[in-house]
Amino acid sequence: MTKTERRKQIRKAISVPCVVRFPSGITISDNTRDISLDGVVVESTSLSDTNREGISLGEIGLITLKFKKGAVANSIMAPCQVKHMVANGVGLSVNFIELNKKELDLLEQMIASGKAEVDSH
Repeated sequence: MTKTERRKQIRKAISVPCVVRFPSGITISDNTRDISLDGVVVESTSLSDTNREGISLGEIGLITLKFKKGAVANSIMAPCQVKHMVANGVGLSVNFIELNKKELDLLEQMIASGKAEVDSH
């Protein structure tokens, strides 16, 4: 039996440095495992089944994706919500719709290229 994909957006396996901050004071600082226009999965060596205290399903936070545009460090920030827990990480719904056009274009370029960098043109 094949697994049915229920996502609205195509996801790409892209490792992008990121920071997720929650109002509780918990911060996850590591890399994405995959990204789509409606969410990300963040893997973190600091998260395991035993040290997830304080992170709960539905919790709202803020994610910052860090990437390079040419040789210059850049970032995109967007609201997020914990949708599911995965081994050593969390699946987040991300409200990328709140990005401005320039940021959304950068994110779309990153997803299209499959890399944590975009052309500086």
